Amino acid sequence: MNVLIFNSVSENIKRVINKKCGLNLSQTRLLLFFDHHQNETLTMGELKKVLAQIEAQIFSSWSEEKIQEFDSKLQLIVNNLVTDEV
Repeated sequence: MNVLIFNSVSENIKRVINKKCGLNLSQTRLLLFFDHHQNETLTMGELKKVLAQIEAQIFSSWSEEKIQEFDSKLQLIVNNLVTDEV
């Protein structure tokens, strides 16, 4: 799937979750994480470690430059979507 299309869909999903449930992205990630792990109890240190591992897996093959490029393109899409809604 094209990265830009994926990002656009992702942002729309985040917006819907926020409007319908009042959850931001971090809260949604936590909710999905605990759902996936059958609501297992974790300390904040354990949770931080697991979230860092997930992030490392996602971006492990990307250079820092590519990560920054991805972030800037994602921000442009978000800004355009927000502008379109207003």
